[in-house]
Amino acid sequence: VGAVLGTPLYMSPEQCRSEKLTAQSDIYSLGVIAYQMLSGKTPFSGDYLDVMEAHKETAPPPLEVKRIPKKVKKVVNFALAKNIADRPQTAQAFASEIRAQSEGVGTLLRRALEIYSKHLPKFLGLSVLFYLPLIIVTFIEPVLDAFYVSGQISNSANNAISILFFIANLFIGFLCASFISGTTTWIVAQTLAVPLRPIRLRPALEATRKKWKRLVGTGLLTGVLSFIGYAMCIIPGLILSVLWALVSPIVMMENLRGRAAMKRSTALVKRSLRTTTAASLIMIFVPLFFGLITGAIVEMSVELFSNDRIKTETINREVTKAQNEGRPLITIENENGERQIVIGSERLNADEKSATNTFNRRLREVIRADASKILTLPIQILITSLWSIIVALLYLKTRQAGGESMQDLLAQFEEAEQPRTNWQRRVHERLEQSGRSTGNKSNSSRKTDGTVKVN
Repeated sequence: VGAVLGTPLYMSPEQCRSEKLTAQSDIYSLGVIAYQMLSGKTPFSGDYLDVMEAHKETAPPPLEVKRIPKKVKKVVNFALAKNIADRPQTAQAFASEIRAQSEGVGTLLRRALEIYSKHLPKFLGLSVLFYLPLIIVTFIEPVLDAFYVSGQISNSANNAISILFFIANLFIGFLCASFISGTTTWIVAQTLAVPLRPIRLRPALEATRKKWKRLVGTGLLTGVLSFIGYAMCIIPGLILSVLWALVSPIVMMENLRGRAAMKRSTALVKRSLRTTTAASLIMIFVPLFFGLITGAIVEMSVELFSNDRIKTETINREVTKAQNEGRPLITIENENGERQIVIGSERLNADEKSATNTFNRRLREVIRADASKILTLPIQILITSLWSIIVALLYLKTRQAGGESMQDLLAQFEEAEQPRTNWQRRVHERLEQSGRSTGNKSNSSRKTDGTVKVN
């Protein structure tokens, strides 16, 4: 005679049928509890026989609760699936999916700011370290511009140099951000996995050193394709930037590269597309906003202290005064081909092609470009270091949204914490031997006749 034991309100379909129970039966019961916590009632109620029959045959009513994300409701429905294979495989996976799907971009930014403010010197120092190539290139460009201002470099040569520096800045900046993102993901994952361990940059940098070729190759591939996408009316570039936002963390944490890393990033992003899109757009347009403000400030400063502007205002004032007084105005060219305005006995040089005006014009161009880049660079470093933490949290969030285990990440940190020096290794070995010898002694104390020897 079979028997059914359990509380009908929380019993799984297979439990109601008195079948063999597995871990997925507990997942179903957890789903009932989650449903009750969100809606205030269990999926089925009434007579216990009717409840048991509903568990076996009837789909649970939809969760009609406001301010609960649809994806959270979807995860709860998966836990209440009649088919065992459709439920989350473990309670940890179920909890991870619930947590990941309940967190929006606001929660993500708040956690990123909390981690960033707590460990600001280390994250900022890491960003400055990886941005050194871009810093060097940024300060080399004004030196070459000085030759252009002095007339030692022609306009065509300067234009070619400017294009080369633009491409170099673009790809060097992209690679720097890729390295920062990968290394920061390693640090953030360690912080969340083993929060009691202090953050140390050396193990993270060592892990990055081992995978620098993959980071460079995959970073260049995604950078070139994204650049082509931005050249095609910007929108394709934005789409690719969102889909491949997690490439660097994947290369760093999962040892994938190239197309495999790009496909993996696309799959993870689709699990939380709205949050990833919002975070990516924020990190694209915030630097652009600060860049526009910096450029506008530099432009106004240059115009404010421009000699040509003062000279133009002086000429306009003199011309207006002469016209009001009825004095004749004559425009002539001198022997050097420079245009001049003659007002009575006065001559005002108004030719923009004169040597002095050419020097001033070039100087203004150089100051506008170089000052904007130099002033924007610290802002770029600050934003990139924060952005890398957001990307790391996104990577972990999307993994949790798929119910993936974090054991592989923990294994990396345990490997990194292995003893390095000889004395640490000897202590570690002695502790292991002590454990083995203790176990051997306890085992050897048992006699073959079943008696226990007390030492």
